[in-house]
Amino acid sequence: MKLQQVSESCHAVLNERGRVCDANSGLVNRGGGLVVDTQADVPHAQRMIELFGGVWPGMPRRVVNTSEAGVHVSGNQLFAGAEIIAHRTVPDSMAHAADPSRYRELVDDTGGFASRLVRRAFQPGKWAAGTQLREEHDFGGIALTPPTTLFDDRYELDLDGVDVHLIHVGPCHQVGDTIVHVPGEWVLFAGDTVFRRCTPMGWTG
Repeated sequence: MKLQQVSESCHAVLNERGRVCDANSGLVNRGGGLVVDTQADVPHAQRMIELFGGVWPGMPRRVVNTSEAGVHVSGNQLFAGAEIIAHRTVPDSMAHAADPSRYRELVDDTGGFASRLVRRAFQPGKWAAGTQLREEHDFGGIALTPPTTLFDDRYELDLDGVDVHLIHVGPCHQVGDTIVHVPGEWVLFAGDTVFRRCTPMGWTG
């Protein structure tokens, strides 16, 4: 993971390998701080917080989840007391889409010799995904923490003079897909509406 400044007020934490669950996160370091997406597991979320800590003191007061997928919500629990904002569909759908037991099952299926042979022969995509997750992620200790503020089509924030527009564009990759636009700085946090240098998966749209 690396931290990259993308405008005067916006930074990104980038997972550059383009592997399964390698989503990026954003930070707008104004108005109490706003984090966009909280990573796929607790260790990645903790590392993200450490990197953002280099440009923003303390814990951000707001979090935006750009969809219900686990890669965007699994670190929510680390932002105790923060306002967590998402589309209205996210709380109900994240219970299934972000269920950590589903990820652990995928990883466990690549653990034993027999299961590896079966998956590799008959479900090579599932085998490859599980192998990558086994190498880089730890899905233990995740306590799904739902959003606290919900919106329908649009939601606007003023972070000490920096306008931030949340726009629901789903269903795309997931039902609740939302983009986060910072128009004054020409920045768009695109969530899962853009896949770069990796294979996109479309679940719902």
